[in-house]
Amino acid sequence: SSGAGADMNDPMAVLRTRQVTEYEKLCRELRLPTTTAALRAFAIAAEPLSEAPEDAPRGDADRRPAGSSGVPESLGGRMPPSPHGYDFSRCHLGDKQMHPLGAALAIDRQLIWVRVPGVGLFDHGMVALCEQLKRSAMLVKLDVSGNRFAYEGAGACLSLATHAPRLAEVAAKDTVLDADFVCRRGLPAKYAKVRLELEGVLAERRKVPGTRLPAKPLQ
Repeated sequence: SSGAGADMNDPMAVLRTRQVTEYEKLCRELRLPTTTAALRAFAIAAEPLSEAPEDAPRGDADRRPAGSSGVPESLGGRMPPSPHGYDFSRCHLGDKQMHPLGAALAIDRQLIWVRVPGVGLFDHGMVALCEQLKRSAMLVKLDVSGNRFAYEGAGACLSLATHAPRLAEVAAKDTVLDADFVCRRGLPAKYAKVRLELEGVLAERRKVPGTRLPAKPLQ
């Protein structure tokens, strides 16, 4: 049913159908409910965020629909519109959704930015997401702010940065990759070490042509 109504002569329709198929398949295998946020992100026909269809499938992890095109409202219009950008702001997805979601995202070979702030990521979910996104050669920006992953998740983010050749910006406010957060919590020096390593990788990456988008940084 994922491809019903899709124009298979349209490359974007083909991509969205593949993403939905992969997401639903992995959710079945893992015995997880699908979520409106993910299904909306992979919708074949992009629609405004405020106009979710009444019959959209819903899972108990949803908070609001997410869209894969247009400019995320929470960024104040600072990210460039793109069907290859995905915003899951304020959707409580949780760790278990990250493997099927990340796998579906990675199918998009033109993926350029992903926002998952405050979606309930801990170490397991952060590792799963970062492992999948290593396949995204065009990824430039990632926002993981407001999630409660720890050292393992921070290390996974560093590993992603070293593998994704264009990743030049990681927003991680209010996480263990945030210097102020680490200071307030009195966390061990190993957190500062991984943060500084990540910052070093990203700083070098930003010197490379083609790793910056025509928009202000994620906040």
